[in-house]
Amino acid sequence: VLKRNNNENNPITFIDETFGKGLVYEYICDKCCEIVITESPFHILPIPITGVKNTVEDFINQYMNEFEFIKNCGKCGSQNIIKRKYFDEAPKILIINITYGEKPNVPIKFEEELELKESYFKTKSSHKYKLYGIVKYSSFNIYSDSGHYFSYVKADDTWIKINDDSIIQSNWNDVNETDTYPYLLFYERII
Repeated sequence: VLKRNNNENNPITFIDETFGKGLVYEYICDKCCEIVITESPFHILPIPITGVKNTVEDFINQYMNEFEFIKNCGKCGSQNIIKRKYFDEAPKILIINITYGEKPNVPIKFEEELELKESYFKTKSSHKYKLYGIVKYSSFNIYSDSGHYFSYVKADDTWIKINDDSIIQSNWNDVNETDTYPYLLFYERII
């Protein structure tokens, strides 16, 4: 129903094929089972850092899980609606934007491999992703707005740190250091 077709008005682009087309939202009335489906296009998945969890996978699970909320059903008027979201298709490249409301009290942990549950996809199959790039933020003072962005890129199984005009070979321990904050994570689908 929501699949975009390749026509002049709404063509499927290389960007869509590479980074995905977005999330599908299902609103399900728990009384009459009416389902309303909407699509939210995006190419970068915004993951808010909320609560006491501290791994990127936990935050994704929290973001993607279905929940009940109060909204009137257009068919029966019930106010108990379940909201479910899932990827229309598994993107080849998954870009995750970690959004901080405020600086976290604990380090945000991320893994080189990320497995996303089958319930997160229209196809009902799980997918694995491998980290190949990251932009991090180093705050000079956790209570100020000052700081510095730098990145790591994996090339031929070697991590490279790119920091202004400095490019040096690095390793996973440096990439995963806990005194800096992940900002953008770039994952490539492997399964």
